Amino acid sequence: MRSTIFYNLSDKIKPNLDIIRQSIKLNEKIRDLASRAANEIDHSPLFKELIEVIPTDREWLSYENCAAVTRLYAIYESFVEDLITEWIKELPRLVPKYSNLDERIKETHIDNISRILKERNKQRFNELSLESTIHKLYCGVIDAQPYELLTDAFILHDRNLRKEDLDELLKNAGICQNGWDWVKNSRNVKTFIRDVIQENTAEGLLRELIDYRNNAAHAISINIILGVDELLQLCDFVEMICESLSELATYQLLLKQEKQGHVMKIGKISEWFKNPQAGVARINNSKLKLGDRLFLTGNADCQMAEIVSLQINDISHQEINISLETEVGIKFNINARENLDIYNIKT
Repeated sequence: MRSTIFYNLSDKIKPNLDIIRQSIKLNEKIRDLASRAANEIDHSPLFKELIEVIPTDREWLSYENCAAVTRLYAIYESFVEDLITEWIKELPRLVPKYSNLDERIKETHIDNISRILKERNKQRFNELSLESTIHKLYCGVIDAQPYELLTDAFILHDRNLRKEDLDELLKNAGICQNGWDWVKNSRNVKTFIRDVIQENTAEGLLRELIDYRNNAAHAISINIILGVDELLQLCDFVEMICESLSELATYQLLLKQEKQGHVMKIGKISEWFKNPQAGVARINNSKLKLGDRLFLTGNADCQMAEIVSLQINDISHQEINISLETEVGIKFNINARENLDIYNIKT
């Protein structure tokens, strides 16, 4: 199912984020152990050796901060580049003729290939073949079919990916005009900022992460040292940004696949009950069965959901075949909400 490719990308970053979380928590426990009074600790030779090499708390926290924020920004930036790369690989399937691509996409492709050719001797372009780069540009210009876009042309950037720079990359790739609006309004980011961060915005928190990262990379002394909770919150924030971007790309992909007839909107959730996390959907012209995977989309929301229960007139069904609009009791393996559109992938 091609529509799941961006979800797979967000799943890949989770083990790396978990390692950062575990390292932060482990360091906190070791610091706590080292700070206990001597009579509370069995001074084994191994522990004495450990005490001797432990830096001061401030030095330790400083280096921990540097490692965490540097790694977190790298995960975020790499995710954005991987997401755009996968999107660009999909475009020839979605738009079979190069000439029919959005003008901004073609301009970005041509302009950045020109830049890459001028700077081809730089280390960042070492792995790009001159012949392949020119061939991809040539096939596009003559409108050859099939064509292939040079993905490196769409992830070329020289600045940290703050809100404006992220939006620029997403626009140039043809994903979305206002990608950050989707991110800040996505259900998890919005709730996180409101309930956990409170005195900041999503844009402000991203800017702070980048500032922390730049300070860690370029400054000798670290003036601001984040606490354990703040570092763990940044881990959660990066994960939420990446998840929301994967949902954005999935939603845009669904819209394009719908135009091609590969995806069909089959209904909308008209009612949803938090307990027992089930609802009523108006379904039309569709055959559904337990275990089917659908996409639920709405304002800054695009989730993949598996059907675990189907009912018509309070009678449970393993499978239903609907030609005219019908109210269906439905339960998924995730929580949903009212007014989400339901999309089905044609097989």
